Amino acid sequence: QKTAYEIKECDWSSDVCSSDLMAVLQLWRARGLLEETMVIWVDAGGAVPELEQYILEAVADVPHFRRVRTDAAGWIDRHGIPSDIVPAWAFVGSAKAVSQSFEYSVAPSSICCFRNIMEPLHQAAIASGATVIVRGTRRDEKKKSIIRDGDVVEGLTFRNPIENWSAFDVEHYLAGQGIAIPDW
Repeated sequence: QKTAYEIKECDWSSDVCSSDLMAVLQLWRARGLLEETMVIWVDAGGAVPELEQYILEAVADVPHFRRVRTDAAGWIDRHGIPSDIVPAWAFVGSAKAVSQSFEYSVAPSSICCFRNIMEPLHQAAIASGATVIVRGTRRDEKKKSIIRDGDVVEGLTFRNPIENWSAFDVEHYLAGQGIAIPDW
């Protein structure tokens, strides 16, 4: 079985995402599983330099690392500003709005994330030959996938080793491992 670990670039809470990333990578190191794991980072172009450096340092010892670049800014230019509040009639596309002197489009944030992060991650994992996808998703997060630990979708088994951890559990684990969390 071939494993792919997905690193998601998160704009809404980079500190939480980077902690979760580090916790799962450390769990995989401790279990001796990095050698058989393809670590994939989708760089949608929105990472601040500090986060990019943090991710690249975190994967420096990972034997199989792939950075997939997408153009979220270009997608937004074509489809509209991502928003959690979009008229229902615009769900499959984007909605036009007018604000004082200019017109702009809005698009569902879920579609933006899917097209610029989730879909490229999935495609890269499939292309790597992965049969198992490992994610750093926690149930207590506001924005999370509906996929749970052990779910099988289209022949891929999803593992979420920190699914039942809290943010405190992640911090406590990392502190116990001597891993500092950036203070951004």
